[in-house]
Amino acid sequence: MPEDLVSLRAFLPVAMFLALALLESFRPGVALVGQLGTRWTANVSVYAINTGIGIALGALGISAFSSQVAALSLGVFPSLTGWLPAWLQVVAAVLLLDLYNYVVHRMLHHVAWFWPLHGVHHADVDLDVTTGFRHHPGESVLTMLIGIGFAILMGIPVLVWSVYATVTNTLALVQHANLRLPDGLERVLTWVVVTPGMHRHHHAVDRAIHDTNYGALLSIWDRLFGTFRASSAEIRDAQPTGLAGLRAVADQRLDGVLAMPLKLLPGRQG
Repeated sequence: MPEDLVSLRAFLPVAMFLALALLESFRPGVALVGQLGTRWTANVSVYAINTGIGIALGALGISAFSSQVAALSLGVFPSLTGWLPAWLQVVAAVLLLDLYNYVVHRMLHHVAWFWPLHGVHHADVDLDVTTGFRHHPGESVLTMLIGIGFAILMGIPVLVWSVYATVTNTLALVQHANLRLPDGLERVLTWVVVTPGMHRHHHAVDRAIHDTNYGALLSIWDRLFGTFRASSAEIRDAQPTGLAGLRAVADQRLDGVLAMPLKLLPGRQG
């Protein structure tokens, strides 16, 4: 992977985080209920841990973007799309990657042994830019392993996948930000992309609501597979976020976040 792209993948999320944190402090979408310092310390610390794990595994060639994985590829994607013009191949790759993300996200919610890891992300009592950082290290390793399997099967060009991942990881911070877009703009954008308002439903305490809006970049998959949910800003913002039974301050500290999958093992909460 080109060094410039590696630097961009590291720089963009940080720059977006700083910009969104500044915006949230001046014009928050909803009032926060949790202890900001506790949450931010835990969420940013988890991000730092995951970044360290990613760097270490990447150095060992254990990632979907490594040359070792690319060399093992079965090449299903190029065999199916090689006859297309280059730009259409890129479009097809982005659509396939976005569908892949949608499917994996649904698996994290509905596969019994995946939810305890992903539930850590949902257990944040507030929704703000740092929630986009809050993924249990176990989930990060799990999704990386799934990604390696998909990379070996499909053989999507590493550069395309890396750019897509950079864009979606950066947009994830926007989607979790405690900001409210104008209603008209929100309605128009949700026909194409996942917005902060659309994603807020996904973090509602009510399971029937948070098992919707799984999309990463495009909203088409939720619309196509019947998991799209929309409502007015007033209804959407009035919904509490998080998971029932995991709202104590101790659950939001770093030690509580790292140990939380054990509390989710017996079954679904929220």
